[in-house]
Amino acid sequence: MSHPEIYRRLTGRLQCLNITRPDFSYAIQHRSQFLSQPRQPHYDAALHLVRYLKGTVNRGLVYPVQQSLLLLGFSDADWGRFSFSRRSLTLTAYCAFLGTALLSWKIKKQKTVSKSSAESKYRSMFETTSELAQLAGLLWDHQSSPSLPITLLPDNKADARTAQNPVFHNRTKYLGTDGHYVSDTNQEGYLLTAHVSSQS
Repeated sequence: MSHPEIYRRLTGRLQCLNITRPDFSYAIQHRSQFLSQPRQPHYDAALHLVRYLKGTVNRGLVYPVQQSLLLLGFSDADWGRFSFSRRSLTLTAYCAFLGTALLSWKIKKQKTVSKSSAESKYRSMFETTSELAQLAGLLWDHQSSPSLPITLLPDNKADARTAQNPVFHNRTKYLGTDGHYVSDTNQEGYLLTAHVSSQS
C-alpha cells in the first residue's frame, strides 16, 4: 500500500466505535494487527467494515431503565483457527449480561498455547468466571445484590460437566490451580454452569 497512514487513520477511527458496537470488535482487532505494514487487501477489508457500518447505523447497545440483577455470561473459544500464529484465537471469549443489557465482552488471543479444544474452551470459561465475579463485586460495591447463582453458559458439554463435578479434575491436571477456579465457584453455589448450543 502506497499510503499506510490512511489505513492507520481509518483503523483508529473504527476502534473508537468499538466501544458501542461489539458486533465488529473482532474485525477491528484483526485489522489492528497490520498497522505497521498494511497492504491493499487490509485496506479493502477496512473499507468493507465502513460499508457494513453504513448499512447498520440504527444498531447499537440498549440499556433499559428497569433491569433485573441477573448476571449471565456466555463463553466460547475456537482452537487453532489460524495457522500463522498456532494459538487458539478466542473469537468470542466471553460476553456478560446484566438482565438483557450487554455489559462486558472480550475477544483476544489466549496467552498460552492450548493442546486441545477442551483446554482452550475451559480457559475461556475461567476468564468469563473472573469477569462475572468482578461485575458482581461492582454491583455489591454499589449496594446492589446480584441474583445468585450467577449463570455461565459455555457451548461445550464436557467443560460444563467438568466445572460441575470435581471427579473430573484428575483429567484436567494440565490446567493448573487457576483452571479449577470455575469448578470451585460452582461447588460454593456462587456460579452455575449449564450447556448452551453453539447455534443459540
